[in-house]
Amino acid sequence: MLAASAAVAQNAPAQRAVILEKARFIADHLPGAPAQGSELRPDETLLARAAEKYHMAPARHTYELYLATAGEDGRPAGGAIFLETPYGEGSLLLGLVLSDELRVRRAALLEVSPRYREDFETTTGTGILTRYTMMSARQLDYLASQLKKQGAAGEVVGNGIHHMGAVLATILQQHRP
Repeated sequence: MLAASAAVAQNAPAQRAVILEKARFIADHLPGAPAQGSELRPDETLLARAAEKYHMAPARHTYELYLATAGEDGRPAGGAIFLETPYGEGSLLLGLVLSDELRVRRAALLEVSPRYREDFETTTGTGILTRYTMMSARQLDYLASQLKKQGAAGEVVGNGIHHMGAVLATILQQHRP
């Protein structure tokens, strides 16, 4: 396990480059996204708030959150959330596009490893992500309500799916107009 963990750490720079590339794709190309050329930046403050609020375990999971900004005011316009377990057990990448009112307009599951795909298909309220790579507003509203319920109930123990739900729920709350 230690060897596998070290391998994951060694691949971190290349992996982060892939994440940034996909996050930029989200910001520039998904329906409802702003014009191309958005600046990407890690939003560590927001991620720290989510980790503190939902008691996430940094030693067990790696979280990367990027928001694409648009306009001179630097408002959030979209972004990507990446989660990876230690020892290479699984990872997933979720993309978001925000409306001008900073509401989540579209969500897309861009990548999920086989290990997490099994979890998504068997976890109530989050399996919807594997069935819709691009969600309608109605589907997204349903997902948001489910994730908010999970966050409010504190169901974020020992399950990466619930951790991801907690992060997304926090984003929804922080960006509410």
